[in-house]
Amino acid sequence: MKTKKLLLIVTALFTSFFYAQQFTGPSDTTSSIYRTGNIGIGGSPQEKLHIKSGKLMIGDYFTNDDANMNWGIKSEGGITVQPKLSWAAGATIQIVRGKAFVQMAVASCAGCYSNNANEGDAIIRGYSYGTSTNGKSLLIVNQGTGSIKFSTTELEQPSGVSQVRMAIDKFGKVGIGTENVPTDFKLGVAGKIIAEELKVQLQVQGSWPDYVFKNEYQLPSLQEVEQQIQEKGHLANMPSACEVEENGIEVGEMNRLLLEKIEELTLYTIDQQKQLDQQIENSKKQAQEIEELKALVKELVQNK
Repeated sequence: MKTKKLLLIVTALFTSFFYAQQFTGPSDTTSSIYRTGNIGIGGSPQEKLHIKSGKLMIGDYFTNDDANMNWGIKSEGGITVQPKLSWAAGATIQIVRGKAFVQMAVASCAGCYSNNANEGDAIIRGYSYGTSTNGKSLLIVNQGTGSIKFSTTELEQPSGVSQVRMAIDKFGKVGIGTENVPTDFKLGVAGKIIAEELKVQLQVQGSWPDYVFKNEYQLPSLQEVEQQIQEKGHLANMPSACEVEENGIEVGEMNRLLLEKIEELTLYTIDQQKQLDQQIENSKKQAQEIEELKALVKELVQNK
C-alpha cells in the first residue's frame, strides 16, 4: 500500500516537473522566456503572449498557385493573413510572396520607407519585381459593389471625425470632394481645379471650325448678326445665359464655338479691310482728278 502511494507521488511530481518545463519555462530575468501567468519572449510580458523583440513568422510561401492561400490565421473578426506574415524591426508588418511584399509601417525617421515620408507617417508600401518589363502593380480592390473611399480628418487625434475626400464607385467614376458624380461623367470635383495644362480631345471628326474658311460656308451678314442679337440677346449657336446657369458649359464645345465666332470675325475684318482699301484707292483717284481739274481751270482762266 505504501509502495503504491509513493509511486503515485513520484509520478505526480515527475508529471508536474515535465509540464512545468514544457509550458512555463524559467522565471529568471536572464532568460529570453518569462512567465508571470503570461508568456513573454525577449522581455516581461504584458499580454497572454508578448514578443518584445525579434520576429514572429508563421507559415511559408505559396506552394500551390491554384489555391487561394497556403495557410491562414483566422479570428472571429475574420482576419486572414496570406501567405506569409512577419513583424519586423521598425514597427513593420509585411506580407511576402516570393520577390514581392506589401508593408504597413510607421516611419521612424524622415525618408524611412519612402523618400516622401516624414517621421511618424503611417505608410502602406508595395514592391514587386520579376520578368515583366512593365513592372508589377499595387492593386486596391473592392470585390463588393460598394466604393473605395479615401478620407482624412482635420483633427490630429485618433478620435477625430473624418470626411471622405475622394471616392471611386463601382463604375469607375471618381469623385473629389464629393461622392455624387453625375451620370455620363467619369470625374466630379467639388471645388476649383488648377493645372499647368489641360487637353480636351473632341470625339467628333471635322468639328473644329476650319469649315468657316471654306468657300461653301454661309457667313451671316452683319445685318443678320444684328437681328439675331436684337431678337435672342446672344450670338447664333451660342448658349444663352440661362442655359449656362442651368447646365454649365462643356469646355471643348465652348472653345469650338468661340473659335467659330473668332474666325467669322476674321472674315468680317478681312472684308471690311478690302472695302477700306478700295475707299482709300477711290479717294486717291478722286484727289488726283480734283488736282487735274484745278490745273485745267487755272489754265482756262489764264488763257481767257
